[in-house]
Amino acid sequence: MRYTPRLCSGCHFCCRYTNEPKGCTSHEKQSAVRPGYSLAKNQLEVSFPIFLLCRDIRAIDNAGMEICEIARNAADLMIEARKGSDNYNLLAYPILKYAGGILSDLSGNSLDELSLEEEQQVDYIACNNPQLFQETLAVILKLKQSQQYIHDNIHFSFGCS
Repeated sequence: MRYTPRLCSGCHFCCRYTNEPKGCTSHEKQSAVRPGYSLAKNQLEVSFPIFLLCRDIRAIDNAGMEICEIARNAADLMIEARKGSDNYNLLAYPILKYAGGILSDLSGNSLDELSLEEEQQVDYIACNNPQLFQETLAVILKLKQSQQYIHDNIHFSFGCS
């Protein structure tokens, strides 16, 4: 990526920025599985490589507020990939769209025509910059295809679906 974006994490974990990837920690651990663990695992499998490229990561735990943070340029990007987000989180999308932002599914398909149905779960990318959106999508699609990611000679393997 040409510049380091500010990311809203869209997940239930805390990630503090340091210069080393090991600065990111998850409150959910495999040895002590809690109900939210599988959601965090889904999120990390899709978006962890993006975390390595970001200069600031924040978790508000309210996707509507995170989308508004992107709309007002307080954040650049949000990836919701938990397979557990209901469509009510997308009610802030008109604000993002009016501000010139982008909302797509994890394959890059626009969600402009998405019919919001009760109990529907939606994974998505929200972004305020077309170039950053394309770069982020390329990382996600590459990870889905190869199920591994290399950053600074460190290899990460994931079981992406």
